[in-house]
Amino acid sequence: MARTDTAPVSELKIKSQLLKKSFRREPTGFHNWMQSLPTPELWSNTPPKLQEVQDFIAKKAGFHNWRHAVNYLSGGWHPGEDAGTFWYSNRCTPLLNIWCRNEEEAKAEHRKMPHLLILPYKKQFILANDDYLTAIGIQSVWQQKKKAIAAEKSIRYMDPDWQDLSLARIRTLFENL
Repeated sequence: MARTDTAPVSELKIKSQLLKKSFRREPTGFHNWMQSLPTPELWSNTPPKLQEVQDFIAKKAGFHNWRHAVNYLSGGWHPGEDAGTFWYSNRCTPLLNIWCRNEEEAKAEHRKMPHLLILPYKKQFILANDDYLTAIGIQSVWQQKKKAIAAEKSIRYMDPDWQDLSLARIRTLFENL
C-alpha cells in the first residue's frame, strides 16, 4: 500500500490550502488562476470545497484528479500505468527527446545514454536531456543529484532523490501560488 505522507503529497496539500485561502483574499485572482486550467470551472461567491481545489491542483500538476496524484506521488504507481503528464511542460514541445513505449525500452536506451534521466509520461517514458530538465524546472536539483547517483546511473521511483526532484517540479508548477 502506498504511503500518503510523502513530501511531494504534503507539498500538493499545502498548495491546495494556499489556493483555497486565496479565494477568501482575492476571489477574482482565484477565478483567473482557475481559468488557466484545461477544464476551468467557476464557483459563485461561495468558497470551493477543499476536495475541489485538490482536484484542480492535481490537474494543474498533470494528473487526472487528486486520487491519481496521490497514487503516483506516494508510491502506488507501477510502470505501464498512467503517470499523467507531471514530468512534461509545453515548453518541452520543441525539444528533441527519446520517447520509449515501455520501461524495458527506456532502460535499454538509457544504457546507451546514461547521462539522460528516465521520466514517465502517461504510459510511455522519456529520456530527458538537460534542456528538457530546464524546461520543467528541475535542472538545478538534477545537477546536485547527478553526482550522488553516479553509481546507480538512474533515479529510482520513490527514493529520496526522486522525491527531491518531484518537490522541485511541484514548486516550479506552483511558484506563483
